[in-house]
Amino acid sequence: MHSCDTFIWHGTSNGHYTVKSGYYVARNLLGKVSPALDYRAAIWSRLWGASVQPKIKFFLWRVRHNILPTKLNWQRRGIPIDDACPMCNGTESSLLHIFFTCPFSRKVWELCCPWIMDYLQGWMEEVNFWDCVLEEASQLGTLDLVAYNLLWSIWPNRNKSLHELVCKMPSALCAAAIRRVAEVVASSI
Repeated sequence: MHSCDTFIWHGTSNGHYTVKSGYYVARNLLGKVSPALDYRAAIWSRLWGASVQPKIKFFLWRVRHNILPTKLNWQRRGIPIDDACPMCNGTESSLLHIFFTCPFSRKVWELCCPWIMDYLQGWMEEVNFWDCVLEEASQLGTLDLVAYNLLWSIWPNRNKSLHELVCKMPSALCAAAIRRVAEVVASSI
């Protein structure tokens, strides 16, 4: 009797490959991870463990890797598009502008999380700006959830302003972010 060849992965007890098991095998083969990678792993561990909706976690991952469909990213891919910010009509040069330096976004943060403005200038000089944002937010207890939800609120509001010419007030974005956090906190009690 002839049987078909099958692949068996020795990284799991059942012989089936998973990304998680592949990661652990690769990590063991490479040896000790550098402190910089351990630092980032701690940030991501806190982020993935945060009590926010999965869509917000995925969104933050996309922000950190600069793969959101921004006007600048479209231009980098050779798509000719007007680079005016739909919120302030200034140049939408980066995620930093969309989420922090645009006057609209700045107002959102000032209303809900004014602490971030104190850190912003120092972070702008950092190579790993988003690591700084995620690291600081992850140490704030429930406030990290507010910061994550504010980032999320700014993005779809910007897109509605761009595509539908509809824009919520900064206070409405703050209220929505706080409401989402309150729902999460209430559901975990």
